[in-house]
Amino acid sequence: MILIGVAYSIYGAALWPMVPIIIKEEHLGTAFGITIAFQNAGLAFGSNIVGLIKSNTVGYHLVIVFLIGVCIIGIVSGVFIYFLNIKHHDCDLQKPTQDIMRA
Repeated sequence: MILIGVAYSIYGAALWPMVPIIIKEEHLGTAFGITIAFQNAGLAFGSNIVGLIKSNTVGYHLVIVFLIGVCIIGIVSGVFIYFLNIKHHDCDLQKPTQDIMRA
């Protein structure tokens, strides 16, 4: 469970710097708004889903399965962003910030 919490923290911290790198400046407000909406939806519904699973089952086995599933969705979306970065953004997410700002 501790590793899942660490993974959530790292993924959230890595998500925010990616937005201005891969989104055009005129769409940044919308992109950040959508990012915030998805993150808040996860915060709002995630605990409710965990509570629902826990109240209908004995133990925490299915809760952990749910949280691992959420981590898998995060990994899949991260891999998707990685390949989109290679195909459409000339690997900008892998460059140092100074190189991106100069371009």
